[in-house]
Formats: sequence, structure tokens, C-alpha cells
Amino acid sequence: MNYATVKELLTKHFGLPRDSLTLGKERKQGGKNACCPRREYFYSLENEKETGEICALLTESFAKGGVKLPELTQSFPQKSQRDTCPPQCAQLSEQDGGGWSFAIYEIAGVTYHRTLGGKAAATLRLGKSPLVTLSDASSDFYGYFETSLFSRRHTPPTQRKGFSYWVNKALKTSDRFREFSADFFSAAVEEEGRGILRDVATAIRRCGCFLPPVSYGELLTCRTTADLLRRFSAGNTPLVFPFDSLDLNIGYVMRMLAPVVEPRDLEHLALLDAKTVSDAITLPLFYETFRADVFLSEYYKSTFARLGMPTSWAEEYVRLCEKAGAKPRIGCGRSAFENHLRELKNNRSQMRAADSEKEG
Repeated sequence: MNYATVKELLTKHFGLPRDSLTLGKERKQGGKNACCPRREYFYSLENEKETGEICALLTESFAKGGVKLPELTQSFPQKSQRDTCPPQCAQLSEQDGGGWSFAIYEIAGVTYHRTLGGKAAATLRLGKSPLVTLSDASSDFYGYFETSLFSRRHTPPTQRKGFSYWVNKALKTSDRFREFSADFFSAAVEEEGRGILRDVATAIRRCGCFLPPVSYGELLTCRTTADLLRRFSAGNTPLVFPFDSLDLNIGYVMRMLAPVVEPRDLEHLALLDAKTVSDAITLPLFYETFRADVFLSEYYKSTFARLGMPTSWAEEYVRLCEKAGAKPRIGCGRSAFENHLRELKNNRSQMRAADSEKEG
């Protein structure tokens, strides 16, 4: 992927390229920086007009001698205090030989300060660490994939092959990075000559992550979705779904759940859709091998809520199934879930009573 293509995609998803984090600063004209800038920033702010108005007021106050403070800081609401993804900035750097690297940061706020010319300016404050860093120097498809199992490059360490923990976390939490990455993989189809990359792009766009634990090299050996999904065992459970037509994330989850769930409910696996799977995928699944209990606990929370059942029963249901060695139901109605839960609780009570008699 060349510098120009990356720049085009960043412009599409993060905003127009700028030379500086200082808002309103004009881009340099002429010279090398105009055609091959060494570093560019891509961002857009909903309140940029408001920020400009504050700068104008501060400049007027500077002229009247009304403001003596060297700078004024405005912090943006944290992720937990807002309904949408925090504003973000992509920093693209050109390397020697035409290479590139970029990092994506959350924008923490704005610092208003006085320039040497006596005017007020507003400069963005970025988060301390980037959400993700990618580079054409990385051998694992620009840094999307981990290079080896049990990599210690990140904390927490990724204990599985496939997309790195931090890439998947950024995909899950950033709409802009998710759409950028989907377009990035789509653009790579022609460059790499591998149609499977288009399926990866679709999986990212639909579920907001890429869950299958497969290295980039292994991915390139697969021509179709079915080729990739056959790598993941469904145990002795027969599955006759048309895997070539499935989303890679959904197909992978189906393969991993097949040996775990009640056999009579296998046909209900075909009812899993992108939203259901995406809602049940949590961060632990990005750095561990697939854990059905983690996935199912989240799946049952949304399922029970939809059926009018207490969501607090979700983890209890999974736990009771594990202790009893029973296979959980999936895709059934409220009465079936309640009957199975009641049966598990009764069995648990009987086992405890039997244990008490033995001790007595």
C-alpha cells in the first residue's frame, strides 16, 4: 500500500490533511513540504467553528490587556461521559524511501495560547498513547496481525494468532478506524491479488473486529471463506451450513459454538447475525483463544433482555451449565430457557443435599 493511497483513505475517514495540530493554521505552499510532507495530521472537529470564535475573543482581549494567562486548557468529555466515539486524529509520517507509518490518537482537548504575534491560537492535545500504530515496514500486513503467538509487544499480551489485541480494540471502539480498515483491506485486494481480503473487509465492517485466530500467511493460503473456516474444528458435530456465504466472524463463532451447545439447537446457529455476534464479542476474546463461556454470557444478556428475562440470569445460566456438564440452549424461546434453568437449579440443589447427607 503506497503513501498516496493511505493518505486518501485517511482523508476520507478522519478529515482533511493539515501540517499542524494548531487549528486554522494555513498549510505551507511551495517547497518539498507542499508535495511530500514529512508529517501530516488528519482530523475534524464538530466544534471547530466555536473554537475559532473563542480564539477571536481571546485575541481581542489580548489587545485590550484583559487576559494575562499564558494558556487556557479545554478538555473534551471522556469516553464514559459521551454517547459517541471521542474525536480522533490520525498522524501520518513519511519514511525514507517512500515508506509510511501512522498512528491514531484520541483528541483529549484544546489548549488556547498566545502566539508571538500577540494573537490567540488553539492547539489540539492528543492522548498520551496512540490507539493503534501501523506501518508499511511491518511484515504482518502493516501491523494488523501479530507476528507470533504469545507476543510481548503489547500489554496485555496477545495469546492468540490473528489481529492484534490493540487493532481489534481500536476497531471495536472507533467508527472511523473501522471504516478506514474496511476500505484499507478492500484496496489491498488488487494489490495482493487475494479475494479473501475482501471477506476480511466485510467482516470488519459488519462486526467491528476480525476474530478468527489466523496469521496473515495462513490467511493468504485460503481462497474462500469456507477454506478459512475449515481450519477451525467443530469437533464431531456435523455442520451443513453454506460457509462460503457466511461472514468470517459469524462462521468462526458458529464453528466454535457447535460442539458446545445443545445438539437439537444446532440449526439455530444459522440465525446468528452480525449485530448479535458483535454485541457478544468483548475485549477478552481479542487476546485469548475463543472462550464459549465469555461469548455466551454476553449473548444471553442480550437474548434474555429481548425475551423479557432478567439479564442477571445470563452468567448464572452459563455457570450452572458448566458445573452440571450440561450443554446450553441457544435460539429457543423464553419458556425453554426458564425450564432448563429451573432444571439446572433443581439438580444443583439435589447434589448439594446429597453432599450434605454424605458429610453427615
